[in-house]
Amino acid sequence: MNAPTTRFPRGAVSLWGVRASFVILISTFVISSGPQVQGQTDLGRALEGPWPTERVDLTDGRVLQGLVEEESAAHLQFLEIRRRPGLRSSLVGHYLAWSDIVEIDRLNEEDR
Repeated sequence: MNAPTTRFPRGAVSLWGVRASFVILISTFVISSGPQVQGQTDLGRALEGPWPTERVDLTDGRVLQGLVEEESAAHLQFLEIRRRPGLRSSLVGHYLAWSDIVEIDRLNEEDR
């Protein structure tokens, strides 16, 4: 006796693919819902509050918060940290001419 074969129309998903996706989904949920390690909770609390950053005030009125990466006679290389509620944090690199900078508020070495 031959096992019945199922033919799927073009673009349809096989039953095996649905089962595999379900197993992956369930195993991901089980792994991620396990107990948290103490270090993870401490790290989460550290990232919630304001970060110590350096501040650069520009002549056009913008204020950039982040870290000074490099300085030269011609420009300042600045890494801006953008933290927007509900979105991922992002980094934006800036090459700023000294003539565009009004003031730089730097971090001390300990905070850096």
